[in-house]
Amino acid sequence: MCHAAADAKGAGGKSIAVDGAKFGASVHGELKLKCTDCHADVSADRLPHPEKLKPVNCATCHEKAVKEYAGTVHGVARKGGNAVAATCTDCHGTHDIARAKGPIRARITRTSRPPATSATAAMPSSPRASFPAATSAANSTTASTAKR
Repeated sequence: MCHAAADAKGAGGKSIAVDGAKFGASVHGELKLKCTDCHADVSADRLPHPEKLKPVNCATCHEKAVKEYAGTVHGVARKGGNAVAATCTDCHGTHDIARAKGPIRARITRTSRPPATSATAAMPSSPRASFPAATSAANSTTASTAKR
């Protein structure tokens, strides 16, 4: 694999490394897909390839799932110009592609959420914010400790 070296960097200094073991354990690795199966603008006949590649088009193989995504809150937000709304890779990964039916929820964290916008302002900023009683108790404990 061309990008196997952990310290591989592009011209701009950004990492271009691909962990072969993680890719091999991914659903795409299990299917023995080649880089060019997703990166359609890369050709084994023309290496090195251009520095800037076109975005991967998941609909090439996953047309139904991409159509379904378009109707979700994330797809609608993307279509409306929200460049930070989740895409396929935010949940499924890039070179460590997770199955749709599996442990992908572990990749979705509170810290992966973008800063508050009009669409996210009403969402709690921490797990405690969902539980006002716990938050109040924690605040009163902190306040009483500070008085000592």
